Amino acid sequence: MKVLVLTFFFVFSGMLMLAQEECKDIIYPIDGESIIFNCCIKEVKHGNLVFFTREGVSDSLAAVAITKDGQYIDLKKYMSQLDNKVLPPEDPEVLYKGHNFSYYNEIYRKATVQRSAGIVLTVLGAFLGTTGVITLSNNSKNSAYNNTSGNMLGTTILVLGAISFNVGLPMWISGGIKRSNNRKAMEEIERNMNFSFGVSRDGVGLVLRF
Repeated sequence: MKVLVLTFFFVFSGMLMLAQEECKDIIYPIDGESIIFNCCIKEVKHGNLVFFTREGVSDSLAAVAITKDGQYIDLKKYMSQLDNKVLPPEDPEVLYKGHNFSYYNEIYRKATVQRSAGIVLTVLGAFLGTTGVITLSNNSKNSAYNNTSGNMLGTTILVLGAISFNVGLPMWISGGIKRSNNRKAMEEIERNMNFSFGVSRDGVGLVLRF
């Protein structure tokens, strides 16, 4: 019981520490105001209006640049786009290696189904294989049941288990790999979509969502 409690404590403590990880974003305000370190940048609107939280307090201010997740972003060029009324097309399609988000999402969905089927077949195969071995073992030990029908039953279950396991395991591995690769492609497209010049509910401006 003590081991279980200690394990739960360490796992919970680790999750809590991760959840409370301090942000390291930086904001460079306009007009020479003091640079804001160690904040969490949430969104940028209207070219240079930065929304952020710091020490649990939410605020916003105009900035000339920001550093988000170690990446320096100059906001002055987006302000220039606003001044020149340069607007992008509505709903621009972002591609990754020549394909859009829907393409990778469809493969991801099919890979998820394949992986799930592989898991079921693998687990079922392991169960049937174990059952077949136990059946054969019990049949050989107990002379009352040591007959041809008992051996055939155990062998049949064992063979079915082997087939299910050998079919399911490759499906599980292949589906998992395809699922992971296409998820990375989808995340890359989402990242490029989030870093875009667009139209917000409050008007035209740069919208950066993190």
